[in-house]
Amino acid sequence: MPDTGSAVGLDDSNDIDKIVDCIKSFTNFVAGEWEEDRWIFDIGTGDAAFRGFLSLAGGVILVISGTADPRRTEAMIQVIKTRLGVVADLLKIDDSLAPQAPVDRVAINEGAGMQEANLTKAMEALGRSETVYRRGNAITIPDRSVRVKTRYRGEANARGGTAQYADRTQIGLVTLTPEILSARLERVCFFYRLGPARQGANRVPAYPTNRMLKQILNFTGDTNSPIKSITGVMTTPFLRPDGTVCDKPGYDDATGVFFDPCGKVFPPMPAITPENAQRLAWQAANRLAHPFREFRFDTSKKVAGEWMLTLDRDRTAAVSAFMAVLAVHAVRTSPAYIIEAPMPGSGKTLIAELAPMMLIGDDPALVNGTDMSSDTFSNDFDTALLAARGFAIIDNVHGKIGGGKLLAMLTSKEVNVRLYYSQQAVPVGAGMLLLITANNAEIDYEIARRAIMMRIDTGSERPNRNVHGFDPRDEVLRDRGQMVIDALTIMRAYVVAGCPKQNGVPMGSFEDWGRVVRDALMWAGLPDIAVSTDEAYDVGDAIESLDAMIDAFVESGLAEDDSGVAAQYQTAQIVALATERMREVLAETASSPEDWVRPNNWDGPPPFRRQKLREACLAVAEKKGARGMISKERLGHWLSSHRRPRRGWTFTRALEDGRAHYRLVKTQWPSDEGR
Repeated sequence: MPDTGSAVGLDDSNDIDKIVDCIKSFTNFVAGEWEEDRWIFDIGTGDAAFRGFLSLAGGVILVISGTADPRRTEAMIQVIKTRLGVVADLLKIDDSLAPQAPVDRVAINEGAGMQEANLTKAMEALGRSETVYRRGNAITIPDRSVRVKTRYRGEANARGGTAQYADRTQIGLVTLTPEILSARLERVCFFYRLGPARQGANRVPAYPTNRMLKQILNFTGDTNSPIKSITGVMTTPFLRPDGTVCDKPGYDDATGVFFDPCGKVFPPMPAITPENAQRLAWQAANRLAHPFREFRFDTSKKVAGEWMLTLDRDRTAAVSAFMAVLAVHAVRTSPAYIIEAPMPGSGKTLIAELAPMMLIGDDPALVNGTDMSSDTFSNDFDTALLAARGFAIIDNVHGKIGGGKLLAMLTSKEVNVRLYYSQQAVPVGAGMLLLITANNAEIDYEIARRAIMMRIDTGSERPNRNVHGFDPRDEVLRDRGQMVIDALTIMRAYVVAGCPKQNGVPMGSFEDWGRVVRDALMWAGLPDIAVSTDEAYDVGDAIESLDAMIDAFVESGLAEDDSGVAAQYQTAQIVALATERMREVLAETASSPEDWVRPNNWDGPPPFRRQKLREACLAVAEKKGARGMISKERLGHWLSSHRRPRRGWTFTRALEDGRAHYRLVKTQWPSDEGR
């Protein structure tokens, strides 16, 4: 018997939220979910389980499904009445549902010897219902049980009328536990056992067995699962890989995406023709740039008091985020968007939030990026991947931006995520837009080529004290519907125009994104945002140390000469050359530039002959605990891991007699310089 607790009073018979909260407060409450105008819930498990729903049709109606023991049903109704503290005429209760198989449910006899047949029938019923989906090896559902208060005033809520702050349903993928799966099965299947023959062998209602639940949650077999695969959920219309727009709610067979607008009605797409396509795209891009009108980026230029979008690469990148978040299921992978600033309070997080706000219609959740090596970060990031909502924001990264999980997500279509309740690693689709914020970002070499950079520079010593004339978040929430259509219009117009080839910077690993997002903006008249990837690629400790080592080798005469000859060196030889000191001679015997005459005030040993080479080697291979000493092992590892073309040069490695030899040779293919 559930804990009755204290009574909950109702001020209004139509106040369904209070009834929902009351039922949720039961200690043995299992699950609840909205379906159109009713809320279906489950309380208890096993023989003490109850299924019911609350309906708004004709007043608030509470329906409790009967169990094998009518006394339990009656007791449950009395408990709910006590908890609600209302009289019968305020809450209409219907307990007339008989324990028989409804016409829309599959009857499953749990008798002995029928396990395999029952498993097939149950999974086929789940597949036909299109309410349960597979994601990798996990069983998931699009969850709509969370309602939040939005910041936007005046939007009608789900039950009509106008609220000061509107209710909005949030949706995300939830991995099923055995308890929730059991409740889902009972919606599409009627489980029963046959009673004693002396009583007529009547059907006695039953529940899914634990064995069946485990078999479904861990299904493997020689045939495909009848449960459809899902790649994500969307709350707005979105772009498909073929360039068409999905605007029909429900499961989209072409992409495996579940689209649920959560009550939002979006404007229709404009009529796009080859003749008007470029004009419509240009107009849409300018409208999408409007929320950024008070931001000053590094690439911003004003003409006649207006920001010139055609010259502003960083502002164009901010606009492209609105498009990229609607194209995550149209491209294989998307680059990360890194928003940085020289000072805290410049508005990095605000800019990162705008595209996700347009997508979900509410403030997005942030992943704390202060320690990207912690288990907390890893768990939070896994949660964002499992929710499959199309985005993740890593906020305020301290230290270097990088990590294996980020690299996998930005490079692969799928990544492995460990489920919290089973510790089982399952492959899930990585289709999402990753937005990262940082102050004066330090970017890992591997991340650099996978990132679109934006840098805000307010020109203010205390940017958090700057006064703005509007809140971009409120503007995006207010104009959300039109902004979604504008972002789709740019991409769709480019397709209608025949996808004219653009001469943008090549984007390895992100060719689809370059064609769908970057090229569409270039065609509309905006700059190439992929140029920022080259700039990110050419900054950071890895590039600076490589440049220093190349310069040191060239200056020391260790690189390939004009005749094509390049000596090769073992690490011990390089260390010896770097630590060799100049030859000290008397002034009257000095005969070459390599001779060194001790000045009157010089007390120490002679200086190093190749000081630049020594400094370059110490920067990457100084011995731990031995200041000023170069480690041969660390230097060899560094040279081996930095064999890449740079400024017309490349370090090479060859094995001779089991020993590694290194050379700096001229690159025989186009270098990074002038990219």
